[in-house]
Amino acid sequence: MSKAQGKPAQTRWGIVTTAKEVPDLLLAFAAHHASIGASRIHLYLDDPDPALARRLEDIPGVEVTQCDTTYWQMIRGQRPSAQENRQVENAMDAYGRTDVDWLIHIDADEFISPRANIVNELTFVPKEFHFVELEVRERVYTPEHRPETIFSGEFRVPLNRRARAARALFGDMAPFTTRGFSGHCAGKSFVRVGLEHLLMGIHVPRLRKVGNERLMSLISHSATLLHFDGLTPAHWVSKMVRYGAQDTYLKSDRLGEHRRRQLEYVMARKGDRQAVEHLHDLMKVVKAEDAARLRALGVLEPADVDPSLGLHLFGLADQVDLSVAYFDGYDAPAEEELKRSA
Repeated sequence: MSKAQGKPAQTRWGIVTTAKEVPDLLLAFAAHHASIGASRIHLYLDDPDPALARRLEDIPGVEVTQCDTTYWQMIRGQRPSAQENRQVENAMDAYGRTDVDWLIHIDADEFISPRANIVNELTFVPKEFHFVELEVRERVYTPEHRPETIFSGEFRVPLNRRARAARALFGDMAPFTTRGFSGHCAGKSFVRVGLEHLLMGIHVPRLRKVGNERLMSLISHSATLLHFDGLTPAHWVSKMVRYGAQDTYLKSDRLGEHRRRQLEYVMARKGDRQAVEHLHDLMKVVKAEDAARLRALGVLEPADVDPSLGLHLFGLADQVDLSVAYFDGYDAPAEEELKRSA
């Protein structure tokens, strides 16, 4: 349509992700986002894997960067020790060279769930706005949705209420959450590409100090972000036991107070797996008597995305195993090493 008719050119959006995950998850991640309209998927492999890169690049729009010694020497001289710093460096690298109009920085356990046309929404964002925020939903389990695949479950909606409301709704789990979430509730952001002095962040972008200029944002109405914090119950337990064994993680200034309480619980029990499993179930398993009430209050939603559809679209469905049993088995060698070092 011509400019004289007032419609802007259709926009393109893309993703940047730094990941060290089970290959099957990364294939599902890339296929899903390509299937819902991502024009470019910048995947930075924190643990270089040329064979996986070749499989990923068969999916349209995927561009893989191996984060090896040569890459880090080129980018900043040496590999940053902190995961968050590596993520930001890679996001900035992608931002500086991507060929899309909007770029969103998400993790491999986060899946965008469209509710309307994402391209249409981003196309009509006024130029005065620099980023568009996606609200996040966090996966939980209910009696009707016990884990069979890594994507089983329903989704908790963040509470826009005071802490005492969380205590009334969630009881004993409330102190271990923020707005009812065990993980982050900050969401992620589509960032307009080509802005000067911009720094990609973990959740939202920011500006290098340039006068009094401030970034402006909108809330997306076309999509939400589904966070699978712990691909399986055993995966979450293992992660928390591992974090609990690293006091440097507890000292991080980026650690939320609710996550700090979780880790203090784990450390006080010396990483006892049964105790950590109890914490998992307290936060992530909704009791049958609570589920209907939480759905009626709008803080529990059914799953509205099926990542396996993208795998079918690109002919990968029979090459990928998304079962809980497979993912738990994949982590088994690392689990044995963790137990021996405990």
